[in-house]
Amino acid sequence: MIVQSGAFRSIGSPVGVQPAIALGGTGSGAGSGSGGAAAGGMAGPAWLSASGNVVNKWVPIANTSLYTHIHSNAAYTALLAATGVSAASVLAYSGAAFKQSTAEWLLGAYGGGANAWPGTDIVGLSLTADAPAWALYVAPRPYAEIWPRNSETVQNALSVNVGASTLTDSSVNGFQNGESCTFGGGTAPAPLVNGTTYYVVNASGYQPVTFQLSATLNGSPITLTNAGSSPTAVWANRPHTDTKSGYPEPCHTYAQENYVEQTSQLVLNGRANAWETDTGVYGKVRTWTYGAADWDAAGIYPTTSQDYDNAWQCIDNTTGTIYYCKYGGNWYARNPTTGVETYKGNCGNGAAAGYATFDPTRGTIIKWDTTVHWQELTPSTGASRNFTLGGPDAGSFIASYSLGFCCDEATGTYYLYLDAGVLYALTWSGGNLSMAAVASTGTAPTSGWGAVNGGIWTRLRYSTALHGVVLLANAANNVFFMRTN
Repeated sequence: MIVQSGAFRSIGSPVGVQPAIALGGTGSGAGSGSGGAAAGGMAGPAWLSASGNVVNKWVPIANTSLYTHIHSNAAYTALLAATGVSAASVLAYSGAAFKQSTAEWLLGAYGGGANAWPGTDIVGLSLTADAPAWALYVAPRPYAEIWPRNSETVQNALSVNVGASTLTDSSVNGFQNGESCTFGGGTAPAPLVNGTTYYVVNASGYQPVTFQLSATLNGSPITLTNAGSSPTAVWANRPHTDTKSGYPEPCHTYAQENYVEQTSQLVLNGRANAWETDTGVYGKVRTWTYGAADWDAAGIYPTTSQDYDNAWQCIDNTTGTIYYCKYGGNWYARNPTTGVETYKGNCGNGAAAGYATFDPTRGTIIKWDTTVHWQELTPSTGASRNFTLGGPDAGSFIASYSLGFCCDEATGTYYLYLDAGVLYALTWSGGNLSMAAVASTGTAPTSGWGAVNGGIWTRLRYSTALHGVVLLANAANNVFFMRTN
């Protein structure tokens, strides 16, 4: 049942903005295997209080399966029926943003290729609520507005306005600027020629769409001198940056989703692998202002230099600056207000695949990638420093760029989740990091839960409000929490 609540629709009970929770002192016995003592001060939300609110205990948060809520909501019924998406693929190859002030997961236009989720919806799960429930902030677009999965080349009849040098396609296909077509049946309006490739410019409207054609991509429109004879356009299928109606195309998001507290925006800083073709890498930046009824208009921010699907990204929550890498190893900082990017340096990892977290205490980025492995980057200077991983459990490390990695901004401890039911703490030992398993109690997440989604990506985050890490292993199971201090 969809309940209308202010500017957003929620699944079940509305989830509003909750204040950050002061949980009091640090529990004793951390890492002892006993789970630590009960925390001092406030007990926190009801779900955490009921668990005993102790350090180093895995706590599954009841009724937080994203898949369950999607399949029990009427807003998704038609989309599910049309696509047949399974539980395993709702979050395939996608990360999530995290809103620190309310310890809230936020996901928008997630899923993408590999026959994963095709929705353009925005959902949130605030863990400071006593009984967390997924909120539907922006409903998914109707299936008719989403580009067909693995669609073949299509041919549509066009009408021609010679005086305005425009063409109109009432079947929607080919509406976006940059779309390419040739003319097949009938005769193309002069001076256009059947069999020659042309590109859409100045597209306007939706069902029908009116547009002009250019001889080159983003070129000048061609002046038409006659209407031709029953012209038909043959549109070639390709991945799109937006849906047919101009909203963000569902794509894999890897590490590209961030929440900027300073501007109250969910930011998609580049995306890759569109749903209909499982291909494409897009630099277009799309945003949603928290509480708004829909996505922000396109073009608010400049495009990103990111051009690789699983390149690392992270955010400095104290400033809202997003740091990210592109293919070739160049890395940048994106201003949270203007969206302007600034080149910072080259970290040497040509493939760019990896993960990163920002440490506000050190003022640096800690990252792992497939080329140079462990590295510390300093945004203020653009400097990079390689280091090694040691410690009692360094041998358990798995070289994968889809692992969960985050920073406890209060203690400077980094947490790594290898998708095997064990949380690892990484602490500095001289100029290197030491890795040790966290001795935990409670029922841990099942090993391999993230693998069915292609990895954990950015779905492991430290919550400053709750003093611990939250893990969204996959869509089919509940969210997990572990208090770490």
